[in-house]
Amino acid sequence: MVRGAVNIPAHGFYPCRKTWLEVLGKAPLVIFYCGSSNGRGPRVAGWFQDTLDDAGRKDSEAIVLAGGIKRWAEVQKDLTDSVHSFPDT
Repeated sequence: MVRGAVNIPAHGFYPCRKTWLEVLGKAPLVIFYCGSSNGRGPRVAGWFQDTLDDAGRKDSEAIVLAGGIKRWAEVQKDLTDSVHSFPDT
């Protein structure tokens, strides 16, 4: 997990999406990711963006970290000290 990030398990996001809107919707960009951003990350980002859209919120946007945390760690090796519990690549 990236230091300072909020870890929200994908299976618990949807039922609480309106609560997360109040918490996360204050940020102009909310970045979602999972291991490779091929499943959970994009799915949850879509749920959040739909919730923003349904609420008429234009001040926040859901985006997905391309390639997920694995790709980020490969490309940004000098920043992996910002990651908790990530195996060496």
